[in-house]
Amino acid sequence: MEIFIEDIPPEGMEIDATGADSWLFDIIREAVGEAFSERDRASLHLKIHKTDENVSIDGEIGFLSHPPCDRCLVEFDEDFVISFHTLLAPLYESRRQQRMEEAEEVELVCDDLEFSFYEGDRIYLDEIVREQILLNLPMKHLCSEGCKGLCQRCGKDLNSGPCGCEPRITDTRWDALKGIKIEDKGEKEGVGAPKRSRSKKRGKKG
Repeated sequence: MEIFIEDIPPEGMEIDATGADSWLFDIIREAVGEAFSERDRASLHLKIHKTDENVSIDGEIGFLSHPPCDRCLVEFDEDFVISFHTLLAPLYESRRQQRMEEAEEVELVCDDLEFSFYEGDRIYLDEIVREQILLNLPMKHLCSEGCKGLCQRCGKDLNSGPCGCEPRITDTRWDALKGIKIEDKGEKEGVGAPKRSRSKKRGKKG
């Protein structure tokens, strides 16, 4: 999905899409994998404005997916609502970029940190939306914070109740060895202490 910079009217423009739009479906599917399917809802609303050659985008992405829980492996509903704001400046109009191309070393100023850049005469919305989804995905997908996961011995889902596995019995005969400190050989011989010099006794001549 792309828009041409010159097509953005002075009053701005709005774009809406749903999971029925193939470009949005493909973006979400690429980001979350098979956890998102055609039966899952998705929506996107974008407000785009242009000031001189800078473009600002305010958007909201919403979608439902069904990932497996990373603890118990049971699929669950995971609802996402992602709001974002992006400000884009033309790549080759950036003073910083021009100086970099001329192999001049310049310091990155604070104003540059607030911008992303677009190249050419158009903006690719799918790249922007995909980036926002990836930035907001959790490191772990959990059906609940209190998920008990699976029994490591029999594999039963402990959220449905305890399993029939007997508690592990630890052999206590080796407990006395836990408190034994093993000295390093170098420490025992006094490594780091000044070495004593040994003088050789010489016998008397004649």
